Amino acid sequence: MAGDQWLPIIYSGYWDVPRVVFVLLPTATITLDSDLIEDLDDYDPNYVVRVLPPMQKSEFLGSRTPGFTTAPIVGRIPVSKDLFDPTRRAAIRREPLDSIGLSELIDAEGLS
Repeated sequence: MAGDQWLPIIYSGYWDVPRVVFVLLPTATITLDSDLIEDLDDYDPNYVVRVLPPMQKSEFLGSRTPGFTTAPIVGRIPVSKDLFDPTRRAAIRREPLDSIGLSELIDAEGLS
């Protein structure tokens, strides 16, 4: 996949980049979470990626969204400013999610 394909996001928490990111797809919700590691007094350098059932934007409750931290981890991707659009608030690059095997989920029927 080309690195210039973007997926819209909603997010909660922000320290240089969004720390909890949700990609709302018609067939699923992909979450990315970079939690604070208290022993290091810094954020995890990798996002933990999980897949939740599909949800609407109105159901988004930030890191308190039901199932967010209990869903199985499907992969990890590095936290990077380059992952995000220039505002770091509207979209993420698709390629890192493709690289951990989520292409079929992203391309599932219903995604425009």
